[in-house]
Amino acid sequence: MRVALALFLTPVACAASSAPPVPNLSPERRATTDEVSVPTALAALAAPTQTADSSPRPTSLQRDQSETVLEGNLVQGGVIFGRTPQGSQIILDDRPIPVDENGNFVFGFGRDHGDTAELVLVRPDGTKEPPRTLEIAPQQWLESSIQVAENKANPFTQEDLSKIAADRSLKDEARARLGETVHWTSGFVWPAEGCISSPFGYRRIVNGTPRRYHSGTDVAAPDGMSPLDYVGAEIIAPADGTVTLASDDMFFEGGLVFIDHGQKLESALMHMSEVLVETGDFVRQGDIIGRVGSTGRVTGPHLHWSLKWQERLLDPELLVEDRPRCTPGL
Repeated sequence: MRVALALFLTPVACAASSAPPVPNLSPERRATTDEVSVPTALAALAAPTQTADSSPRPTSLQRDQSETVLEGNLVQGGVIFGRTPQGSQIILDDRPIPVDENGNFVFGFGRDHGDTAELVLVRPDGTKEPPRTLEIAPQQWLESSIQVAENKANPFTQEDLSKIAADRSLKDEARARLGETVHWTSGFVWPAEGCISSPFGYRRIVNGTPRRYHSGTDVAAPDGMSPLDYVGAEIIAPADGTVTLASDDMFFEGGLVFIDHGQKLESALMHMSEVLVETGDFVRQGDIIGRVGSTGRVTGPHLHWSLKWQERLLDPELLVEDRPRCTPGL
């Protein structure tokens, strides 16, 4: 189940600054609900309506700067973008959330997050608001079971394991360089054309043992195109950010690019036949960063896009327009 909500917390303080930029979420993912008046509690925003003078009513992200605004998906794997008065603090489940100088912040919920989360707002004057309970809707994750020979279930050689460990060190070093500067206000787009061949969260059970779930969304050749013809298709930056890792020789990922979108929100784009950026490059949404390939541990040409906030893997599909699933056998 996918849920998209725009939410706000009741006014907490005055802010004498212009509105910071907000994420350009696609209209398809931005749902609206009836307005609810609940003093000192979480409330849903109303859909924009026409006033008596026929001018549009302000949308959620045009409201008074004294409000704390949340926009996103209160579901497992969902991402929440927020804005709060300057100087405020946000605490999620006892975890302080970074807030920039304009009041922007972001957080997310992992694939197996529980059914609630607790959000606390601390006003600029230090006053702590009562906790708000966020209800996190579950998603129905796909699973499949297979039986294979034991040597196929654990296929890595000692050389493979050494390479995997070295790659992990490179990725850890890159993630240690993640910055707090906000770039995610550009919004997100699909990083490649194509259909969805494997969704986020899918898990395979091998010989009765659950494996790690699919960490992102796979984009493959659109129906009617040969997978071989898909090799070399452009891969673009899904949002603004800084390249923290660019490698063409990772064991699992093959050609891999990490993009830091700010505040520990990161995209990873994998299996590239060509990597066209370098570590340290700043990219804008839509810049070409590589080309589709079948490098690393894959069964065919495709792009794997993972989205991560801190240690939590998130569902990239929730941030972009709907895409069809690939038709099996084509």
